[in-house]
Amino acid sequence: ASVSQVVRKRAGTTIGRLSTVLNDVLLHQLVDRLLSQIDLVSEKGVGKSGKRRAVASSSAEKRGEEGTADTRALIRTMCTVSGEVGHRLTQEQIDLIIPIFL
Repeated sequence: ASVSQVVRKRAGTTIGRLSTVLNDVLLHQLVDRLLSQIDLVSEKGVGKSGKRRAVASSSAEKRGEEGTADTRALIRTMCTVSGEVGHRLTQEQIDLIIPIFL
């Protein structure tokens, strides 16, 4: 694994663990931010399934691979957060999270 992958994984794990001590306002802001980042990365050429869309050039292909890594890291972080404090999430947030995992 590359250094950037290790850093992404550790950062996601840390965010997930720290989510247990966040107050409700900060927790909801964190979840909303993670969901918006997942959507943003998905719009740049990577689907929610983590599969790259067709790309035209090698530089676009490299960006697609970075997007896939970003998407996976964000989804892993969302998994950790929802696993730690899922009982504190609103129904609206849960409804947005569920399709990501299916």
